[in-house]
Amino acid sequence: MMRRWLVTYLALSAMLLDYMSTSKVNGEKREHTYPKKPLNAKRLHKVHRYERHEHNISSRTLNRKGFNHPLLLFDSKHLKNIKQNWFTLSPNILSQIEYIFNRDKSFAVPKDNKIFLTKHGISLGSNLPLITLYCRISNDKKCKKKIIKIMDKVLKQKSWNNERYTSDTVLSSMITGFTVSLDIIMESLSQTRINNYFKKLTFETNRLYKNSKKNWWGKNHLHETSVNNHLAMFISGVLCKTHGVKASNDWINSGGQFLDNLLHTVNEVKDGSFPSSIMESQIASLPLMIYANLVDRHYKIPVNSHHWFYGNLVFAMHEILPHFSLPNGPLDSHHRWLFGPEAQLAFLDKYAVKDGRATWILSKIMESPTYKHIIELRKSNSKYPSLFYYLIWRNASLVSRRPRFTSGLFHLPDSGLVRYRDINWDLSLRASRPYGLTIESMINRGLSGIHWSNLMPVDDPPFQAGISLIMKGIPVFTPIPGASFSSLHNTITFRAVRTKWKGCLAPWFGQLGECAERRPLGAKADVLTASRTVDGFTLLAVDAMHSYPTFLKLKSVQRRVLIMGDDMLLIVDHIHANKHTPIDKASSCLINFYFPWKSLKTRTGFSTHYLNTPGGKIFVKVTSLSTNSKHIHTNVINATVKGKNGESIDISTLNVTFNLENDLNTLVYIIGAPGVEISSNQMGMSKQKDSFFLILETQNKARFSYL
Repeated sequence: MMRRWLVTYLALSAMLLDYMSTSKVNGEKREHTYPKKPLNAKRLHKVHRYERHEHNISSRTLNRKGFNHPLLLFDSKHLKNIKQNWFTLSPNILSQIEYIFNRDKSFAVPKDNKIFLTKHGISLGSNLPLITLYCRISNDKKCKKKIIKIMDKVLKQKSWNNERYTSDTVLSSMITGFTVSLDIIMESLSQTRINNYFKKLTFETNRLYKNSKKNWWGKNHLHETSVNNHLAMFISGVLCKTHGVKASNDWINSGGQFLDNLLHTVNEVKDGSFPSSIMESQIASLPLMIYANLVDRHYKIPVNSHHWFYGNLVFAMHEILPHFSLPNGPLDSHHRWLFGPEAQLAFLDKYAVKDGRATWILSKIMESPTYKHIIELRKSNSKYPSLFYYLIWRNASLVSRRPRFTSGLFHLPDSGLVRYRDINWDLSLRASRPYGLTIESMINRGLSGIHWSNLMPVDDPPFQAGISLIMKGIPVFTPIPGASFSSLHNTITFRAVRTKWKGCLAPWFGQLGECAERRPLGAKADVLTASRTVDGFTLLAVDAMHSYPTFLKLKSVQRRVLIMGDDMLLIVDHIHANKHTPIDKASSCLINFYFPWKSLKTRTGFSTHYLNTPGGKIFVKVTSLSTNSKHIHTNVINATVKGKNGESIDISTLNVTFNLENDLNTLVYIIGAPGVEISSNQMGMSKQKDSFFLILETQNKARFSYL
């Protein structure tokens, strides 16, 4: 017997015409506390801080009898331990390492310096430590000769620096990779080679040190390039100091001071995210972990003194989607773990949490069916630094322990994630500010040595108010991590007429940062509310108005999501525009790269589509409160798109386009759980336009409730 649902939509629309900037969670203002004194007042490294610990990496002469390598990140005892536990590695990890080794052990370094820098510099710097470690463990003399041959050819390169770019990424990648490899293979080198290698390493590191004084990255405190470049200086300085290179003190102090200040800054970030570009955070967090490993080993500064690392695990637990099949953006900019969490999670369990939770998460990721595709995807990608660091940080004796994944409502204010999850739902919205709320407040209040003038627009994708939904374990809305277009993040775009502005998709315009452009520092979004009632209703709401170009003349772009019990969900998009706006149409895309969307003919007034999943059909109905339903156009588009890293992704898109006929427009999506078929017989808005009512019919059990 058909029963009725009656939902009076009061709380959702009370703020329809007002823009709220105060973040609320569970109905309470969310306050952030910051230190009263500048972070750098006492925490910055003094020049003598590293000098005090000279006995740990004492200066040595080039007398071969004094060498005891490797010494940088691990010693010969740890190397033996890696060898003993080699065959306890996951078969998927072993197959990737063997593939890289067989591909690169006879790498032909080109004589042409320009070709080397543009095509091979970064990849060789990334992979050289891994294949060197493999050779050292296997104790294969032929293999070592091939590595030495590669290093000899690298030595003869005129320069490791691509002067066409001021980022110095090739130079820093080569310095880091060459330094680590030299440390590993030192025992097999002649005295002449050792001298030549250190001479070249000194020359190139000194070049990087000088560039840090004049190039942009030397003053940019929160950029992944800055972190990687300063690590290169520091790690080269530590090794060169053991061989009496006088300039090494400058490199150690310059790189160490920068990285130490950065670590103390991220310690203030409450949610464990990295205050850099969301999509590049994994590139910045890895060198920070390498630095922590170095200072723990050589300067007796324990990793666990920085509580950000512990928070980073909690952050990872919130960002991994169910079944561990894919990341939710910040952990990896590739939708199939291309860059991988192996090293980061191994580090967290070795140095920070040490309780097996990170190991358990990683084991689940590697057991996921989608992880098998990573091996094929990585074959076309040339950078694998995470596998090397996974090997040296992996604790084979640690027993994995399942973390407690609690249900409930979560707000990560710095990464901009608002998420609700329980046994039936896993829903997330995005609403972030460049570099996060904590950093924004610290800069504005002068509590750090960082200034807005030293920061660049971030490389975040246009994903504000983007929605991700998994219902009873079935992916329903799956945005493409790192994609350059707003539509691929399940958010809203607008068509503008009578405007001189141009864009890559004109006359359609999405959020600032679209088309691979960087997101301006003023492009922000805010969480309006995130609350849960005792009767099982959950409300999430964000406003992304400031993420759109100002010429669109928008007053508010609010997306509100209401979860009603176990089997129904509403998405309500409120678009409030100035009466002089050039916008005439709006469009929203709902993407799924697991199941194709299907259309269903139904009675006039509601456009109905569904996903045919193993758990049953998931129906989505679309209607509007502010425009004639005939002016809502829906269509299904099946296409292949390119991800951030050039990978091809097959997607099915439900595209909804509607006219903006008033200054206030409201579009409603009604979504039922698998097997729940919904129809509507009445909908309307109050005369005051501060609420609307919706009467729904369903075959499942119903209840009469108000919000």
